[in-house]
Amino acid sequence: MPSYVETLTADHARLLATVQGLVGEQRAVVRRLMEETPVVQGVLDRAVLKLLFYSQHFGNAATETTLAQREAEEANTRMTELQRKLEKQIGVLQVYEARYAEIAAGRSPLEAPGAAAAVAPPVPGLT
Repeated sequence: MPSYVETLTADHARLLATVQGLVGEQRAVVRRLMEETPVVQGVLDRAVLKLLFYSQHFGNAATETTLAQREAEEANTRMTELQRKLEKQIGVLQVYEARYAEIAAGRSPLEAPGAAAAVAPPVPGLT
């Protein structure tokens, strides 16, 4: 009796549709992160300016300035984490797109990724 993977990979149309679904889901993840980026960037921008203004007005040792410093650091951490997450998810998307291109060209998904992984055409219907 064939394994589930063998059954799935034997049906080329089903396999392509499945990988196309993965690509679509991953594009949505990347899109959400990209939409979140300017919001988080705005929070960081405001926190940095607040820190600058408080430092100039109250001095570096003031409680307000210290709190603004902490707020700016937290906003910076959030922005850095978001950028890392976005980069990772873009990498995952590129893997899915490359594998889609290889499978569409007739390569088995059971084979290790080949040179086609470097440049992948877009998946139809998902651009």
